Amino acid sequence: PPGQSEPTVMISAVPFQPYPAELYEKGMTVIISRHCQNPFGPLTGHKSTSYMDRLIALREAGLAHAGEALWFTHPDKQLAEGCVSNVFIVGADGHIATPPWQYSPVSSPSTQQDHSPGAIVPRLALPGITRKRILWLCRENKFPAVEKILTIHDILAAREIFLTNAIMGVMPVTRVEQHVVGDEKPGPVTQKLAAIYNAVIQEQSHGPKK
Repeated sequence: PPGQSEPTVMISAVPFQPYPAELYEKGMTVIISRHCQNPFGPLTGHKSTSYMDRLIALREAGLAHAGEALWFTHPDKQLAEGCVSNVFIVGADGHIATPPWQYSPVSSPSTQQDHSPGAIVPRLALPGITRKRILWLCRENKFPAVEKILTIHDILAAREIFLTNAIMGVMPVTRVEQHVVGDEKPGPVTQKLAAIYNAVIQEQSHGPKK
């Protein structure tokens, strides 16, 4: 009819395709993205349909035979997130850590946050629902876990690394490019958290497992 807008969004449904079981058994390889996280971008930390930069980086990871790419900020090199996932590490002390959702710039006159009304709150990572659930499960099961600033040094020193999102659940990472994480197989903390998380999802989706 006259005056009615034409549709601008198309939604398609396809069969669910889970991540290969082999990745959970052997762990995923990730790369460091050559692109940088912009904490002051208006879409950073928000779930939106504007994922072109993430899809480009994910394609680059695929070409490097990896499953994900890790994003860092510039110039202070804080770990932010993956293209489609949140990142957790298990440090040498056994503590679990993940980047906070809110960005804390290095203190200098040029990087002070704008606290005026209407100013954009700088975001470091998407506060994903699976990330939130994992932090809750850590508290409930007495796993020491914190949100804190992480750098490439923390990644390289990590005893274990895992990724989370609603589709992959808890995904172990056993290589960061050529760097081997731990003993190059899913670590015990990652496996325990994955089992707890999967049991919760099973119960919420289908009832207690018989």
